[in-house]
Amino acid sequence: MYSNKVIPLSIIISKQKQNLVAQPTGQSSYQLEAIGSNKFKCDAFGVTIEFNAEKNEFTLKQGTASYNFIKEN
Repeated sequence: MYSNKVIPLSIIISKQKQNLVAQPTGQSSYQLEAIGSNKFKCDAFGVTIEFNAEKNEFTLKQGTASYNFIKEN
């Protein structure tokens, strides 16, 4: 589970079979498509997620907005 301090939203990232799936709290889950090393997208929602494993975080980009999410312990 990852959370953001600016917006009240947590996102669970999980693996289902061979796919990476994101599920924001209170919303439907969606499948992420790999587009590079540590980078994924979902065209249906216009979302791009790029993981930074060293910092245990990812950056979510949607339209012109960009948000950092930090992995919860």
